[in-house]
Amino acid sequence: MNLFNRRRAAAVASVAVIAGGLVVSGFGSPSRAAAIISVDCDRGETIAGALATADAGDTLRVSGTCHESVVVSKPVTLDGQGEATVVGPPASTPLTGPTAFTFFVGASGVTIENFDVQRGGHAIHLSGPATATIQGNTITGSGGAIHLDKQSVAQILGNTITDNAFGVNVQEGSVARIGFAAPTVDPVGNVITHNTGPGITVGQHATAWIVGNTITQNAGTGIRIDRMSQADVASNRIGANQSNGITVLNGSGLNLSGVGTVRPADDGNLAAARNGGFGVACSVGGYVTGSVKGLTGKKGTATFKQACVNAASTAKSKR
Repeated sequence: MNLFNRRRAAAVASVAVIAGGLVVSGFGSPSRAAAIISVDCDRGETIAGALATADAGDTLRVSGTCHESVVVSKPVTLDGQGEATVVGPPASTPLTGPTAFTFFVGASGVTIENFDVQRGGHAIHLSGPATATIQGNTITGSGGAIHLDKQSVAQILGNTITDNAFGVNVQEGSVARIGFAAPTVDPVGNVITHNTGPGITVGQHATAWIVGNTITQNAGTGIRIDRMSQADVASNRIGANQSNGITVLNGSGLNLSGVGTVRPADDGNLAAARNGGFGVACSVGGYVTGSVKGLTGKKGTATFKQACVNAASTAKSKR
């Protein structure tokens, strides 16, 4: 066989043929269709055990109460079906490794949805670069509800996050959409309330787009943007937090009311009740753009100091 024919034969062998639901390749074994795997923790089954044999793209449908720390190292969907509870290690567990968390995500393309997630040093921890969609969960009693680090990416929507040490923490170059998932337009906001620290923190060169959430009655600030980070914050209800509604500092930027966007849901924020400090407080080289109207605090609507650039308006935002 001459060189041309050898190359032609190799090319033909590498073409995938779809037959009987299987993808067949001349250079590899057939790959099966994604499976749906049932996990009943009340019968002694575990999510970790099912993950050990699951393949990429599979869906694990979980029921019952699971007492475990779940390490997710492959792209799968974990669905609690609105009835499964996962109880992790105590909230006070030192953050020294994956088993400190209720869910530890170290893979891309993961979905965690419809669970009651309890405890854990963090309830859901993404260690990057990891990517995940986190939706429809109730998260309580943890050392921190949702944490992203090391350039992770998450879409966080429709969760109830309450009675944790903090709500959502986006760190170390990570990116989050909080309250919606692309490419949808209408937000599916989270309820972030009664946490003992900030509702949302965006820090260490991180970025977040925060739309349509209810962020109230947290013991810290509602939203904290810190250390050269940036957030677009629109159409949220932010009120009754013990500190400021939104705190911006250390070279960070806050864009209010969908500045520079065309999403119809990106409108001005509202205060459910006055925050304990200011509606917006900016300092140490930060900046604020957009409308601060609707964000209120016991100390006033907004304060700008220590070289914060005030490009904010008190005019009502327009759609």
